[in-house]
Amino acid sequence: MTTHSKRTPARLATIAAIFFLAAQPVMGTLIYSQDFESLDTGDLHNQAGFTVDSGTRTYTVVDTGGLSYTSGSVAHGGGDQRLILSRTNGGLFSAAHVSFTPTDADEVYFSFLFRYASASSSNSMFFALSDSVSLNKSAASVFVGSPNSFQARVYPDSPDFADAETDNFGSPAANTTYLMVGRVSKTTPGGNYNRLELLANPDSLTAPATWGGTVDLDMTIDELDRLYFFIGGSSNDFQMDDIRVGTSYDSVVIPEPGTLVLLGIALGAAFLATRRRK
Repeated sequence: MTTHSKRTPARLATIAAIFFLAAQPVMGTLIYSQDFESLDTGDLHNQAGFTVDSGTRTYTVVDTGGLSYTSGSVAHGGGDQRLILSRTNGGLFSAAHVSFTPTDADEVYFSFLFRYASASSSNSMFFALSDSVSLNKSAASVFVGSPNSFQARVYPDSPDFADAETDNFGSPAANTTYLMVGRVSKTTPGGNYNRLELLANPDSLTAPATWGGTVDLDMTIDELDRLYFFIGGSSNDFQMDDIRVGTSYDSVVIPEPGTLVLLGIALGAAFLATRRRK
């Protein structure tokens, strides 16, 4: 009887830990991440694999003052540095791209922190995943521009911007940090990517049942291997941080510290219970 009473707390701790861990979503693979912390301040070109278009490099720079976002169970912190894309005059686009490990997963997720200090009505910023450095080639993208709105946007394999399919959602405010999360998927496993879904400012570690913006259009590609972003217009200041690409929502959306503490307690309880049985 005494032995049984000593083991009961350990068993309860083990059961509690099992239930807590079972409730946690299965983590996917993080394919790419960049928080700009290890980069030198200044020109982004030729750092961490990035290529910045010639003529726009002075507008695409790493700077101090990382972005951060916290809401509900989600917390993203970009550290002490961020990327700034800015223009003081019209003309050339500020554009950059970087490759990552190719993936043909049926669902690919991405996230990034976004903020703008100023922007005129004619300005825009794109963040896109594709298999090409050209925006006109099969891109699944986030668009922020005139009118001031977030927009899911897909370009098929077309020669110009006119054939884009779009879905507007939300209106970003200046000097406010947003966490943008997206999913690019294949409605037919093994086929082409043909759906883009976007969400601004999630507060849960579970993928939403309904996204903020959705576009269904054949992107004509079945593999993703790069991301790129650019801005156009003048008198603007867009900022980005903590970029992530992965194969699950949980690989690109980070839990706030309290959730990690609970996970640590559950793991510790299970470990201690196991040792006591020996």
